[in-house]
Amino acid sequence: MEIIESAALPSRLVQVIAAQILTVGSSPNASPESKTACRSLLDALRERHPSIVDVAALAVSDLDSTLVARPDGETAILNALSADVTARVSGIEAIMSAHLGKEVVAENADSLRPTLLARLGDMDPPILEALYKTPQHCQLILQVCTAAEVVKAIRPAFAATLLNDQVVQQHLAAWIDAELPDVFEQLLFTVVMPTQHRALSDKAWAIVRSSNLAKKNVTVKAIISGDVSSAADVASKIGTSISYSQEKMI
Repeated sequence: MEIIESAALPSRLVQVIAAQILTVGSSPNASPESKTACRSLLDALRERHPSIVDVAALAVSDLDSTLVARPDGETAILNALSADVTARVSGIEAIMSAHLGKEVVAENADSLRPTLLARLGDMDPPILEALYKTPQHCQLILQVCTAAEVVKAIRPAFAATLLNDQVVQQHLAAWIDAELPDVFEQLLFTVVMPTQHRALSDKAWAIVRSSNLAKKNVTVKAIISGDVSSAADVASKIGTSISYSQEKMI
């Protein structure tokens, strides 16, 4: 217990310890005594390393949520980490409702960040609908997460071999005009090339065409109008060193 209560533990070691405790305590074979011991250890860890325990919980399959139960309404984060879609929606709605229109203090941001980033990478449309319900919801996300973190979290939806068009539409509608860094290079490049554009629905293309990005970005305009025909053309037009290997993701 003295080791766990130490504030000097490296973050990576804290995460490993928390993951092991969560795994043992979540086992269907764990006795009531073992679960009680695991809760005590996790409580001690959370006192000094709350956000790291939250990150560790994300990686545990079939998590026993009672191990990380929080008092006074903090169960919203646990619901947002649930394997159940309805519970995740409920958790996100509760988190947003509790923080919309308020300044998020650093301590709360550290605790919320892993949960929001995990849900940004969700492939279930109801989760993203709850995340992106209003522009204020997106503003709250950017209070808690950096723009670069948001781009990294949602990029797999655009780089997937088989696109989930509804998910892509939701991300586009939320962020295409939010002036996130490298939004074209990191997201749109993988889906708007002429050889791949049919993977997007007409609705998704309508979002791209009507965006401020399409009006301002000469490359996006050129792709939409059919003036470019390869990744090399695009890289040349935007003057970047985008690797042609990205075509392999297309």
